[in-house]
Amino acid sequence: MGFVRWLDRDWQNKKQVVNQVVVSSKADFDYYFLLSLATVVTLLGIIFEDQVIFLGGILVAPLLSPVLALGLSIVTGNISSIFRSLKNIILSLFVIVLLTFVAAFALRIPADHVLILSEKMRVGTHYLYVAILSGMAASYSWVRQKTLMTLPGVAMAVSLLPPVIFWGLAWYIRSMVLLYDAFLLFSLNLLGVVLSSVLVFLVTGFSSLDKEEDKIIKKNG
Repeated sequence: MGFVRWLDRDWQNKKQVVNQVVVSSKADFDYYFLLSLATVVTLLGIIFEDQVIFLGGILVAPLLSPVLALGLSIVTGNISSIFRSLKNIILSLFVIVLLTFVAAFALRIPADHVLILSEKMRVGTHYLYVAILSGMAASYSWVRQKTLMTLPGVAMAVSLLPPVIFWGLAWYIRSMVLLYDAFLLFSLNLLGVVLSSVLVFLVTGFSSLDKEEDKIIKKNG
């Protein structure tokens, strides 16, 4: 187990890592405020096909946090934490879809334009591979606190927010085909991040921290 011992050399306290993952995934006012801003900015980037605006919105989005928290809770086997993470993810998706629909309606985006934009969204297994590698990088960044500066780059690599925005656009133009493609793309990315985070947290020895995780959740909500 030399690899694990190598990882263990200069770790921060594991309890501190659990605390940071739990706190960062808390769905409070700040979380939803940033999520709302990220949704609108990313939507504008998609509509106007502006890569800078698009990436700026993704960088602001905090959606990756509850997904990583879900991976951690699966490793610890904490049922209440699993439900907490799932609830936060589902509510986040609802907010993104609803806000996208309202913004699209307010801007009166032509359905033809949405369909043209959707043609650039490709669904393939390569997104799953990218999500697995990116989720591994994100989880590793939390475990190895010295590499947290890589998280913005990981957020750009994982396509969590854009597909959900296309859910809202699909609802707006009433396109089941677009809804299916966007749902499949999001599912592939979600699966990849969760699987890889489970692997990293499991290998690095977080499975015994269920009680500590429970305490932190009760303290922070």
